Amino acid sequence: METVIRSILDDDSSNQYRTFIESAPSLINKVSAMPDDLKETINLNNLPFFAKQSFPPCMLNLHNHITKDKHLKHDGRLQLLLFLKGCGLTKEDNGKFWRTHYKKGVAESDEKQLQYTVKHSYGEEGKKVSYSPYTCHKIINFKVGAG
Repeated sequence: METVIRSILDDDSSNQYRTFIESAPSLINKVSAMPDDLKETINLNNLPFFAKQSFPPCMLNLHNHITKDKHLKHDGRLQLLLFLKGCGLTKEDNGKFWRTHYKKGVAESDEKQLQYTVKHSYGEEGKKVSYSPYTCHKIINFKVGAG
């Protein structure tokens, strides 16, 4: 593992990965310091704690943006939705998260589309394929902004 990390750092001329790799031990320590009642599973009650303590910078940026500004571009919403799914957030909690945080007073048709997207990502609509979160490599190369 150390050899892989060293090769990534040697090839990382733009320092995209260096900051994340160097901060990984502190992220792990923060999670181990989590109160016992929050350790079982991620849910809407402990999501703010997990976001602040454990989310990688790209997802923390999207999470902060949606909770503050109530808006993300489509690709940002999809990235965060799939990331939350990958963290273990249930379909119901993911749906509640988006109903709560995405543009209060949004049109009913947009609300239905958003809930369809949640169900679709969990494999309950459309192609019936359960989608995986985007990889770091895909996110880095995607160049999507939060707003």
